Amino acid sequence: MAEQDLHVVRAEYTRTRDIPALARFADLTVSSYAAAEADVRRIAAQPVTRAVTSAS
Repeated sequence: MAEQDLHVVRAEYTRTRDIPALARFADLTVSSYAAAEADVRRIAAQPVTRAVTSAS
């Protein structure tokens, strides 16, 4: 895969609802998920700039 085709999106604090000791970070979970979703939507909305060919 070409580097320009690789996108990494990360959500943090994903276990705050499962681990009581992390509950104080629940607000960060919400904002982290929202930021990750916004990134995915932005990336998905980018136009395709080259043809995709089959390797078969």
